[in-house]
Amino acid sequence: MIVYAALIRRARKELTVVVRLFVTDMDHTFLDHTRHYDRQRFKSILSSLHHRGIRFAIASGNQRERIDEYFTGFSIDGMIAENGPYIISKEKVLEVNLFPDSTAQALVQYLSNIPNLHLVICTPIKAFMLNGDDPGRIKMMHEFCPALETVATLLPYAHHIIKISISCPKSQTQTLLDKIETTFPLQVHATSSRFGNIDLIRPGKDKSHGLRLLSNYFGISLADSCVFGDGRNDLTMMRIAGTSVAVANADPEVLTIASQITEAADDNGVLNYLEQYLKQISQ
Repeated sequence: MIVYAALIRRARKELTVVVRLFVTDMDHTFLDHTRHYDRQRFKSILSSLHHRGIRFAIASGNQRERIDEYFTGFSIDGMIAENGPYIISKEKVLEVNLFPDSTAQALVQYLSNIPNLHLVICTPIKAFMLNGDDPGRIKMMHEFCPALETVATLLPYAHHIIKISISCPKSQTQTLLDKIETTFPLQVHATSSRFGNIDLIRPGKDKSHGLRLLSNYFGISLADSCVFGDGRNDLTMMRIAGTSVAVANADPEVLTIASQITEAADDNGVLNYLEQYLKQISQ
């Protein structure tokens, strides 16, 4: 954290841009390592943002139901769920981008034959995982997919699929990404986090697509958007936003491309940044 102290201080002096839309990733960005955040502090910040006509949205690999649970009681302006293909403005669904059933079934068949992979296939309202998978992993996936159901085989459930999540040894992540995109050209977009996890979604429907859609829906220029992220699945939206902010615990590639750096997720970096921004525009 000391390494980035000077950069964080510099960022505090550069909060002169006009922001009309803030969008943040959840895990290891907005949430700390225990998957919590300061609700009272956020309540005050969100009220101040809305008072000034500034929108606030979430962009996450989590399912919509889990995001709703985390922000119960808050009037979040928008949501980009499942790492991009499910976009909502308050209670209005703007887009749900599903795989063609034939593509989803081909992916499940292909991936099921690769050893050491753990698969979760997601519809907009449910998720399915093999009941023979590791119990600890099943419990962990419940944190991200509250409507998770364990089944004997996945192929019969490969319909209306919005995302396929893969867990594999971190050392195999890039090789697997390359194999998937070579085997299924123009049919799938594969994005990875820092933890050996891969999400497969429709091409062109990642977080950057969600950011564009929300910006257009709100009538806000991308130049007036500010996004927060920590992982490689945040890179596409960070590249198109007017301001991109990495938490200090972010992936090295994210730290490199971010226009600003804030404190780590465990040190409330996103909330600190938002409070500082509100303070500066109030002066």
